[in-house]
Amino acid sequence: MAGLWVVQQSTTVHPVFGLVIQQFGLQGALFYTALVGVIGLYFLGSNRRATRKFFCLLALGFLAAYCLASTIAAQRLLAQVPLHCHKTELVGEFRLLDQALRQDQKINWTFAPTAPHPCLAESSKLSMNLDQSLALQSRVQVGDVFKSTVALRVLHAPLQLQGFDVHQHWMSRGISGLAIAKSMPVLIEETPSGNPMFVFSRTRNSIRLWLQHALNERPQLPLIMAMVIGDQGLIDQDERELYNTTGIAHLVAISGLHITLFALVAGRLFEWLWKRSVRLCLLVPSPLAGAIGGLMFAIAYALIAGWAPPAQRTVFMLMALLISQCRHSNSSPWDTWCIALLLTMLGNPWSILDFGFLLSFGAVAVLIFTHHGHHQFSHSLPVWLAKPVKAQYVVTVGLLVPSIAMFNQQSAVSLFTNALSIPWMTFVSTPLALIGGLLRQHWALALSAESLSIQQRWLEYFAQLDWATLVFPDPAPWAVLLGLLGTLILLTPRHTFPKWLGLILIIPLFLNAPRPEQNDFWLTAMDVGQGTAIAIQTRHHILIYDTGAAHSPQADNGQRVVLPWLKSKGYDQVNSIWVSHDDNDHAGGAASVIQKTPIGQFSSPLKPDHPLNTLARQKGATVNNCHTLLAWEWDGVRFEPLALPARHLADETIKDNNKSCVLRISNAKHSVLLTGDIETTSEQALLRQHGADRLRSTLLLVPHHGSKTSSSGAFLAAVQPQLAIIQAGWKNQYGHPHPVVLNQYRALGIETMNTAQLGALEFKFQQDSSAIEQRIASQERRRYWHLHETGASEQSAK
Repeated sequence: MAGLWVVQQSTTVHPVFGLVIQQFGLQGALFYTALVGVIGLYFLGSNRRATRKFFCLLALGFLAAYCLASTIAAQRLLAQVPLHCHKTELVGEFRLLDQALRQDQKINWTFAPTAPHPCLAESSKLSMNLDQSLALQSRVQVGDVFKSTVALRVLHAPLQLQGFDVHQHWMSRGISGLAIAKSMPVLIEETPSGNPMFVFSRTRNSIRLWLQHALNERPQLPLIMAMVIGDQGLIDQDERELYNTTGIAHLVAISGLHITLFALVAGRLFEWLWKRSVRLCLLVPSPLAGAIGGLMFAIAYALIAGWAPPAQRTVFMLMALLISQCRHSNSSPWDTWCIALLLTMLGNPWSILDFGFLLSFGAVAVLIFTHHGHHQFSHSLPVWLAKPVKAQYVVTVGLLVPSIAMFNQQSAVSLFTNALSIPWMTFVSTPLALIGGLLRQHWALALSAESLSIQQRWLEYFAQLDWATLVFPDPAPWAVLLGLLGTLILLTPRHTFPKWLGLILIIPLFLNAPRPEQNDFWLTAMDVGQGTAIAIQTRHHILIYDTGAAHSPQADNGQRVVLPWLKSKGYDQVNSIWVSHDDNDHAGGAASVIQKTPIGQFSSPLKPDHPLNTLARQKGATVNNCHTLLAWEWDGVRFEPLALPARHLADETIKDNNKSCVLRISNAKHSVLLTGDIETTSEQALLRQHGADRLRSTLLLVPHHGSKTSSSGAFLAAVQPQLAIIQAGWKNQYGHPHPVVLNQYRALGIETMNTAQLGALEFKFQQDSSAIEQRIASQERRRYWHLHETGASEQSAK
């Protein structure tokens, strides 16, 4: 684990591994790595000093893991689509490797080229979303070769200062680039259906299509799809939030419990059939045959279900138990756990960064720790009740700190919902779903759907409770370490340590996130691609200026970026939301934020009957027109709306861009000017209306993302910023920021920072200091799988 962790925390992969890959290929490099390990073990075996051998084995294990992860990482980096191939269209033949459902009638294809190309290596893997009807019409199945015209896209996604890292997800899956279909995929060559490489994927897709047909778009379809084949692509954001709030997300996907149940039933059936033959029983005892049969069924089902980390962990644990049974030995549960951990990490060196991996192995670890030789949970409860109550208690306590660190929340109702849902899904919903999905029985699917609709009722009841979820800000590293020590104390047997000590060590997790001092303010420019989303924090208040775009329920920046940021900072409400104007890249995510978070005030230039104004009123917010607001003060920080002239606003020939809300935030030392999408016309109107003195600011949000129709010389001369930030999409179709505009900022000695290259930005403005503290996502979170370049500033206008 240490060897893998060091690699995954590195910003670069040593060039020697790239040279080895180019010289020997991935298989050759892994062969020589294994050969070195075997030679090392041989020489260690000749050393009789146990202590020296132990430390040498540790060093050898670390080195082997480091080389393994670095070699595979180098191979995947070399396979990535080069920067100069971005948006290149190519006609080629490809082999379909995998497919998964997405919402909006989309299906995701993972495919590889059948021959090298200047923009694609032989080992490259591309990801592409297709219309489901188009995918079915093409008749291409997993393993088949098809011909199509695709437009390549380099791997690049927004990067925040915290939260999910898409680039890491791509690297873990081995994705080399993205693609957009420019023509209908045409089947070229069918792979024999018995090919062992693709038979499980084809079986999975067959089950998927049958489930869609059998359930006929019933609301339980996404959940049953996840339970049977592990495909969660159809579960919408509201459903995911419900499962997280109630703490049953671990039951939604293919879990270890499901596979163990499947293996147990299959093993007992196999054992019963084996007993029918005396000759077979003389060859292999029926219990051992049943265990082997159960493991084979578990492996097959885990492969059909997508081979996720929880499935891998369960299969490897069953495998270790079988080995122990063959050796007629009673191995320690920790031995079984460690073998499963080792095999999972060897299969995917990025698994140690996967939340599912950490929670899955963490849950099993705390169960082993508390059940292996510990006292009973409660002497007053019968054994049949005490065991499940103890299991749920120790898992909740044991995973408290990881849940807070990863998700910034902990379900307060999970004890109750899991007490109802675990037996219900284990003995009712899941067996019926498996019978219906794997054996294609309509009656079983119908009963499973009905059972899930009953479960939905109690989940919604618990989720509506005010105290259902506890929200935590991002904890400091020292608080995480103390919290882990505290939970360890709480899980130890009675009288080992005082339990009050464990509770004290957990308290720092409940502390509020850092806040600006009185008279200070912080600004965070979130990375929302082509759009704007900015947060202003004072000592006791928070203002959101724009919320990014919403292109679909899966690409809503209000849901994906703004709300997680609020949660990570410990905010359960917003004092004020400003929407600069009605363009989607500024206002698209506002509905999600208003819907999910209590807000005090909503300000915009929108018409009174606009849906966002209506929604804000329904949620109890005060609705204002930003151009009529007067200045106010929060915690010693002045907020000054700079209204455009009434004649300018009334002119219907002027675009909405030029009617954007403009807001100036200042303390005694610093000031910030937020400008929306105003262009030269509005810049001149602001100068005439307010004068240069009221516009002068330390930091400027570059108007209209750096469009050539904005940032006039007179406006910049009036503002005189030290620093200008640009929120633009990486290599966006509009050519923002325009090279002429960037040259103008450079000529005036104004430093520019673009979220397209740097990711999210945070600035701290202190009244007693002229320096500006900065945090840059691409520096703080930089890893070798991130793309860093300056291409967006070099684009020519289109």
